[in-house]
Amino acid sequence: MITKIIDRITTYSASISKPITVVEFGEAEKPAPPYVVVRQEPDIRGTAFRVNVHMQPGQQVALRSFVRDTIGKALDDFKATDSNGNYNTLNADEGLPSAIFASNDDQTISSERLYWMADFI
Repeated sequence: MITKIIDRITTYSASISKPITVVEFGEAEKPAPPYVVVRQEPDIRGTAFRVNVHMQPGQQVALRSFVRDTIGKALDDFKATDSNGNYNTLNADEGLPSAIFASNDDQTISSERLYWMADFI
């Protein structure tokens, strides 16, 4: 499912503006900003997906807009079939972006949105 989320953000951002690089958390090299990192982790409700957008310092307005509007429109209620054939809906966790973080190891600023998907038993 994480691959489909990455593809969705990449495709949607390219359709409304210039494409942005989207990577899975843990990839060896970080791309040049702006970029998006998607991290998958266990959650009490199923699986959580943290979507972190990184931009250069001074781009706070663009960062906040991209996280709220572009990521929100790309992923809010996004539906897809996982590798097991289960049809899933991605749910926004209150849909609010996090505060802007200025202490990233690559000197970028970042903000996050959290999504979750129920697991099938």
